[in-house]
Amino acid sequence: MWKTLPIIMVVLLGIAFISNADAVTKEKSMKVTGEIVSNDGRQMVVRGGPSSDQAFDVSAVKDIQSYRPGDNVTIEYKEKDGKIKESRIKKNTKEAG
Repeated sequence: MWKTLPIIMVVLLGIAFISNADAVTKEKSMKVTGEIVSNDGRQMVVRGGPSSDQAFDVSAVKDIQSYRPGDNVTIEYKEKDGKIKESRIKKNTKEAG
């Protein structure tokens, strides 16, 4: 019994460590390109596909009112703990062709 106690303790500590490691989430960098559906200066909704509207907090972006519905944009953002944080927005220009 006393010889197996240290082994049991190591196993339990290992399980606790693995469980805690899963709780730590990494920040994911992502990108969406699409058309602006709406922009009220605090929140911008971008349609990246037929049924994939995404909302972004843009309250900290300078000159955000220059981005209007219908403009094509690319937003690179980071997602952490299920929350989306806008990090960079770029207006795409239409190429003549």
